[in-house]
Amino acid sequence: MIERLQSECNVTLCSPTTLAAYLNALQMGFRTLAVQKQSQEIAKLLAVVRKQFQMFGMDLGKLERQLDSAKTALARTRQRTQALDSRLKSIDAASDAEILAELPDDSDGQLGLREAETDDGRQDDGGAGAAPLGIAG
Repeated sequence: MIERLQSECNVTLCSPTTLAAYLNALQMGFRTLAVQKQSQEIAKLLAVVRKQFQMFGMDLGKLERQLDSAKTALARTRQRTQALDSRLKSIDAASDAEILAELPDDSDGQLGLREAETDDGRQDDGGAGAAPLGIAG
């Protein structure tokens, strides 16, 4: 009879002594379901976090390769700069001697500078004695 009530009517009979135990069992079952539901949500969240962390790792790998590439390019540029600098130093050493040999004798203290003649044949003193513009002198 008790089995028939449980199967056909979905009714469970309890006495006052078994009612407390039955309610505790139901409460534990509902808590277990709630914990399972929360653990599933946490598992989904962790899956998303894991995927994002993998993407972050891949981005770090790309960044590392780009930094290595930039470092290599910088080293090549530094080597080219040093090579050009050494070539320019050798040119400077040769040029200094050639330039000194080509400079005119500076016995008059003018460093090779001469007064220029104007179109009309007069000597131009560089404007030292000229009157300012707009003022007749």
